[in-house]
Amino acid sequence: MEDEKKIVDDNIDVLKQGRELIQNISTNTYRNAFPGMKNGTIGAHFRHCLEVYQCFINGLDEACVDYDNRPRSEDLENDPYMAIATIDRIIRDLELMCS
Repeated sequence: MEDEKKIVDDNIDVLKQGRELIQNISTNTYRNAFPGMKNGTIGAHFRHCLEVYQCFINGLDEACVDYDNRPRSEDLENDPYMAIATIDRIIRDLELMCS
C-alpha cells in the first residue's frame, strides 16, 4: 500500500505542476498552436493527459480501463478554467483512492 500511495502522490504533484502552468499562461497561449506545431496546442496536450487520467479512474470502478474510449472534449482543450477544474477533480479522486 505504501508504494501505491507514493505513485498517487507523485501523480498529484505532477497534476499540481500542470495546474500552476495553466494558471500562469494566457487563454490564447493555452488554446492556440505555436508556429511549426500545426494542431498541437498546450490545451490539446493537457486534454489528452487529463482524459487518460479520467479513463483510469473511471475504469477502476468497472475493473476495465479503456484508454481508446475517451470523450476528447473540445471544451477541455480550449478552456483553461475547465482544465483547472478537471485537474482539481482528478486530484480529489486520487486522494480518495489512498484514504
